[in-house]
Amino acid sequence: MKNIFLLFILIFSLNISCKTKKEAEVPPVENNQAIGKTVGTVSHQYRKSGCETVIVVTLSKDESPLILIPITKLQESLDVDGLLISFDYTKSKVKQPAGCATGIPVVITNAAKKK
Repeated sequence: MKNIFLLFILIFSLNISCKTKKEAEVPPVENNQAIGKTVGTVSHQYRKSGCETVIVVTLSKDESPLILIPITKLQESLDVDGLLISFDYTKSKVKQPAGCATGIPVVITNAAKKK
């Protein structure tokens, strides 16, 4: 009887400890770092190769421009070659879209015409 009682207490304590650990676990957060307000120029320079629209961000005179590939289409009013826009972006882990050999796939948010 004593052994059964000890076995019951052991199983009960293991059950409680396992539930506590599961509740305490926090799912990992992906390392998609949101970038602050950015200004860039909409470009269709890669359309011949099959890459629809890119956004060219000039960082400084000495550095080469940053080419961003929106993974979803821009609004029709913003998808104008040469238009200066402001936006936020987050790097995406999707593969390069077909025809886009240059650039970084990104999710664009808060896009608006730059005044």
